[in-house]
Amino acid sequence: MKYFPAFVKIKDRPCLVVGGGALALKKAELLLRAGAVIDVVAASVSDRMREALAAHEAEGRVTYVAEDFTPPMLAPYALIVSASGDAALDEKVALSAQEAGKPVNVVDRTDLCTFIMPSIVDRGDVVIGISTSGASPVLARRLRAQIESVLPARLRDLAAFARDFRDAVKA
Repeated sequence: MKYFPAFVKIKDRPCLVVGGGALALKKAELLLRAGAVIDVVAASVSDRMREALAAHEAEGRVTYVAEDFTPPMLAPYALIVSASGDAALDEKVALSAQEAGKPVNVVDRTDLCTFIMPSIVDRGDVVIGISTSGASPVLARRLRAQIESVLPARLRDLAAFARDFRDAVKA
């Protein structure tokens, strides 16, 4: 096992996404699903990213910082994701984050990551992460699809029911 599997609570915690394109958007949306408050740092962002995250921006959950990344920007963040598509910039972000002792993920560059993001099956309180340690993202996606196909669609409801009655069941 190359990576320790863990689930990190980032609800209402500040996270940084470096990059303004499709890869950055995908990671930003994932962080938002987990309740993070994110800043997106990029000299420019795609129209698609701006449109997709506009509602979250209005809610105060997303802020665009239209500047180039600099290492001092890392200070307030609990977690950093670099998805700029620019190898030199991604490396700069990763090395700066590691030097600052911040967890960092660089999309498609496991050699620069201190954590990786698994393929995810999300059924509310039931979340399954599938990882190949970066060896084969395609395999992880195929495994996710197979697992999703066998899990009941209403598993989310069952987990919520169990949560609501947890104390009664314990008693």
